[in-house]
Amino acid sequence: MKVYPVSPMEKENQTVATEFIFLKFTSLPQFQVLLFVLFRIIYIFSLMGNLFIILIVLMDSGLHTAMSFFICNLPQVKVWYITVTVPKMLANFLADKRTISFLLLVLLLCWH
Repeated sequence: MKVYPVSPMEKENQTVATEFIFLKFTSLPQFQVLLFVLFRIIYIFSLMGNLFIILIVLMDSGLHTAMSFFICNLPQVKVWYITVTVPKMLANFLADKRTISFLLLVLLLCWH
């Protein structure tokens, strides 16, 4: 058995990732459109429901208590989270190129 010396340059990985590829839920295009519509409806109802909770807490003076303040913060955080991630996911359902740049991925992860 021969052992060949390895230079210091070969020991390190020289690969640089500039973008990442999203995988599909399914390879059938009809289901991609169906999933897009389904997740879009869920997204819209989730936004409407959470904004409705925020609006009720702000408009009803009886709900201006400490507990209601914290109850109002939960929908705000949920609206923030789904507004950051779901539009990119919806765009990728219908796109041919399903990639995300490294910088955008880091920004999406930092906002969570």
